[in-house]
Amino acid sequence: MNLALQDALNIDPNNLFVDLTNVTEQRSIGGYNGRPEVSNAGGSISWDAFDYGGGQYTNYKFIQPASGTLVMTDATKSSWHHVENYWQMNTISGGKGQPNGVIQYWFDGVLLVDRHDIYFRTNAHPSMQFRTFKLAPFIGDGSPADQYIWIDDLVITTAKP
Repeated sequence: MNLALQDALNIDPNNLFVDLTNVTEQRSIGGYNGRPEVSNAGGSISWDAFDYGGGQYTNYKFIQPASGTLVMTDATKSSWHHVENYWQMNTISGGKGQPNGVIQYWFDGVLLVDRHDIYFRTNAHPSMQFRTFKLAPFIGDGSPADQYIWIDDLVITTAKP
């Protein structure tokens, strides 16, 4: 399971791969213009950036459970699982985005990701909120076999149910 976020529209194309974290709030948080989270406690963070050409870019910040904590076997692949996520936007203070956003992820009641140091937004967009939720199977450039996902009792709330 990967948790990911992106803010491609905030990329400063004149400063690709330049850490602007302590320079300006006019930057992306997804990897092209700064990588402020340094701790790997509670799930690791990685980044990906892609140049589509013609001045079009995208970037992603991926948060994954610690290696080896989630092992799917043939027996568990065909079983129902209870998956929970909690995401909380980071604050803005003193004209600067603070590294205090939260991402938590539970799988069958076990907390696998517990991050409280996430940048989701900078002061350039202080009213930015979460807009899109996507839940889907993913295997990079394509799967050698059909993939299926069954979802039951999906609940999206602004507070714990």
